[in-house]
Amino acid sequence: MTESGVASTGSNIPSPLKWSISAAAAEFGLTRMTLRKLLAAVGARPDGGACYTTGQITEAIYGSLHVEKVAIARETRRKLFLENEASEGSLVNKVVLMEMFAGIADSMCSRIRSSGLSRDEQSDLLRELSSVPVAINAIATAQSRLPPNRRHGGDEDVDQDEGNEGDEGFPTRKAKKAVKKRFRRKPGLRKSPVGRV
Repeated sequence: MTESGVASTGSNIPSPLKWSISAAAAEFGLTRMTLRKLLAAVGARPDGGACYTTGQITEAIYGSLHVEKVAIARETRRKLFLENEASEGSLVNKVVLMEMFAGIADSMCSRIRSSGLSRDEQSDLLRELSSVPVAINAIATAQSRLPPNRRHGGDEDVDQDEGNEGDEGFPTRKAKKAVKKRFRRKPGLRKSPVGRV
C-alpha cells in the first residue's frame, strides 16, 4: 500500500474499502437516516473516521442473505425428501392410521365385552389393544428426525389431549372429527373433464 492509502496493485480503490454514511446512502439509493437506522439495527460501529466497511453496509441493507439461503435449501431438501417418501409409499400419515385403528378398536372392544370370556381375560385383551397407539407413537418418535419439540407436526394432540381418549387409549369420535384434515391433490394431478370437447 502506498502513502495515499491506495493498494499498490495498480487499483485506485483503497484497501480496505470504507464508506461514509453520505457516500453509502447515495451509492445504495437510501436516505442517510434510513442507512443509519439499518446500521444501528445490526450493531455496526464506524471506525475512527466515521466510515463503515462494505461488509457492514451490505449486511445492514441486505441482511444475512446467505443464512436465509441455507435455511431455504434445507427446507426444500426436507420437502423433497418427504414428497419422495410419500410417492414411494414408505411414508404413512399417522392421523389416518390412528383413525383406522380407532375404528377397528371400537368394534373389537364391543366384541370382547360381549364375549363369554372372564373379566380378567377381557381386561387383558383390552389392555393389549390399548397399547397399539403407544406403540405407533414410539415408532413415529424413533423414526422422526425432528427435534423433540417439533415432532409429528402437531398431530400428537389427537392422542395426548385429555378428554379425547376412550377407555382403550384410542381417540373418541369427537376427537376424530376434530382432527380430520382436508385431502389435497398433488400439484399437477387434476381431474380430467369428462364429456367435454
